[in-house]
Amino acid sequence: MSAEFIAEKLSLVCKPLRRFIVSSQSYWKYRYEQRVRAPYRAIVTTNRTWLNVCDKLERMGHEWQQCAEQHQNILSISGVHIGPIINTLLLEDGYTCITGSRDSSICCLDLRQLVRPEETEVTNIYDSPYVSKRAHDQQQ
Repeated sequence: MSAEFIAEKLSLVCKPLRRFIVSSQSYWKYRYEQRVRAPYRAIVTTNRTWLNVCDKLERMGHEWQQCAEQHQNILSISGVHIGPIINTLLLEDGYTCITGSRDSSICCLDLRQLVRPEETEVTNIYDSPYVSKRAHDQQQ
């Protein structure tokens, strides 16, 4: 159940349950840490609660999932780095992408030069996949 459903619908069942849902910061902190699998920094402002943090996290995750389902032009750059990518920086109105990896490598991509997946072919030269434009395609 989503945090929004628990807070808005389930809390209407009875007053003691509502008090528990609203006041139980330890439950919401545990729920957040289970979803993220990492501790969250301390909340400094008094108007933010763990319930709000969980709700915001779940809404953001839902928005990203909807975005991924609606837009099929998601860029995968898995063959660029050996280690996992830990930093991504977009420059020049989103046309230049710089990624940093845990293996201490940096990659700079000109996103204007990329093509759609159906216009590419994958070759496996030297046991490393390279994506190149198809030879019969007239566009450069």
